[in-house]
Amino acid sequence: MNAPLITRPSFRPEELPVPTRDLARACADYDEFGYCLIADALSPGTIAEARARLVAQADAERAKGLADLDSNGRRQRVWFLPNKGRVFRDILRQKDVNGVLAHSFGHSHYILGSFTAYIVARGVPPQSIHQDQGWFGQHTERPIVANVVWAIDDLSAENGGTVLYPRSHRVPRAMYHNDPNPDGDFINATCPKGTAIVFDGRLWHGTGENHTDAPRHALFSYFMQPYMRAQENYALGIRPEVYENLDDELRERLGFRVWLAYGRAGVPNTKHLDFVGPNPAPIGELAPDGTPRELGR
Repeated sequence: MNAPLITRPSFRPEELPVPTRDLARACADYDEFGYCLIADALSPGTIAEARARLVAQADAERAKGLADLDSNGRRQRVWFLPNKGRVFRDILRQKDVNGVLAHSFGHSHYILGSFTAYIVARGVPPQSIHQDQGWFGQHTERPIVANVVWAIDDLSAENGGTVLYPRSHRVPRAMYHNDPNPDGDFINATCPKGTAIVFDGRLWHGTGENHTDAPRHALFSYFMQPYMRAQENYALGIRPEVYENLDDELRERLGFRVWLAYGRAGVPNTKHLDFVGPNPAPIGELAPDGTPRELGR
């Protein structure tokens, strides 16, 4: 899946990815340009339900003084969406998106690092251009993280659709300083609502500035290799009633499945791909006869 490295990203507008439901085409776009667009990833009903649930949740968090706000209240981030509506958990099952992610990671056991939303009004400064795995400090042959933008509004240059530097995932990190391309070879993601934009964690990008009077709503799911630490700690933060209603697919995606030696919880005889719950009753201090010892004795 790895395209050859290059020293400078460049592209012709007519060759860039367009929304598609052809998984092979999407994966080829992802390899070549560092991103792809999945057409109609969300149905009209799912878009309406997700947007309504997000707005209601955001309004409630503002009213109760719980909102994560910046830019004088013009940008709000809503964290931990798996706890905040079944519609968000169902979105994580989208088959075409999961197909691209499995292609990216080389297997289907990747985990969710965070699932959040942004509501962005006019006047919020654009995000600094960055790589989602930039903290790693060096180029990797295969991405170790990937991101998905779920458009629940139409995205355009005018409302600040995500800024992408096509093919920049193929340039070794050491060749970049603060800007991957000083000549400005970037695009704003432009797509109708319902589209999912899947992009490589090595791709240089950033959210754009909204120049319209309508707030921009979008969902962001950040995926990672199963040996990495997530942004959102689902083992501690998932609500019990939500966990009890998860199937195995979503339990694995939220990190409740052992992968090789990662994710164990002190329970004996746990094997690769076994599931562990949020309250696993691990082995504590034992006396020689097997009875529990008082903590710290």
